[in-house]
Amino acid sequence: MFSVLSKCKFYIGPDSGALHMANMLNLPIIGLYATSNPLRTGPYLNQKYVINKYNEAMLKFLNKETNDIKWGERVRDKDAMKLISLNDVKNKIKEIINS
Repeated sequence: MFSVLSKCKFYIGPDSGALHMANMLNLPIIGLYATSNPLRTGPYLNQKYVINKYNEAMLKFLNKETNDIKWGERVRDKDAMKLISLNDVKNKIKEIINS
């Protein structure tokens, strides 16, 4: 996996082992976060391009505001990641390409 990632210009994906390996290679990370808090589980010191829909998902699926969320609480709804749009991802790709 490191060999494949080392050939990449950036990484797109949810919280996963591959995301954290890409982070270790200092790649720009487009982290896709709706079910977990990227401030807790996101790419360490590399969150410039993270798409964060966690608070929106908490409100929509658990009816909880940011202040009511316990540290580490997750959204366990199969539709949560649908809050991240294709345009969200395209815009982050453009940011990386233009930087």
